[in-house]
Amino acid sequence: MTPTPCCYPGFITSSTAWTATPELAAARHSIVRQGILLSYATIGYNSLEAIGSLIAGLLSGSVALVGFGIDSVIEVIASVAAQWRLRVDADLSRRFSSEVRTLRIVGWCFHRALRVRHRRCLEITLSRGRAGSELVRPHCFLFSRRL
Repeated sequence: MTPTPCCYPGFITSSTAWTATPELAAARHSIVRQGILLSYATIGYNSLEAIGSLIAGLLSGSVALVGFGIDSVIEVIASVAAQWRLRVDADLSRRFSSEVRTLRIVGWCFHRALRVRHRRCLEITLSRGRAGSELVRPHCFLFSRRL
């Protein structure tokens, strides 16, 4: 079977598999490598952010800081999942299944983050007196709707 041109530039296809031209494969490898390095920076920063805000929140009794720390932990989990996906990118046989798993993990993380923010918003609203709580209530109402 001879490969035929495809509608995507740089790709050729046969009846069984997609392959990339060497130039496109090299560019993809470079972009994936940059993504992995960026992911390392994100994981490091968010880990420090989580540790600092959780410790400060627990020592001071601040619900907002603890919520921020939990949100940062959730972001670290999502970043680790994204990095795992990038590391599997070179293996064409595992690329699709890892993409599906990563999307599920990141989706779960966003759902958890939304729940944490909703709960934190309600705690702030309920802990305040009448003064100043009017500014928080519309924001809480928007995030209290179930998706």
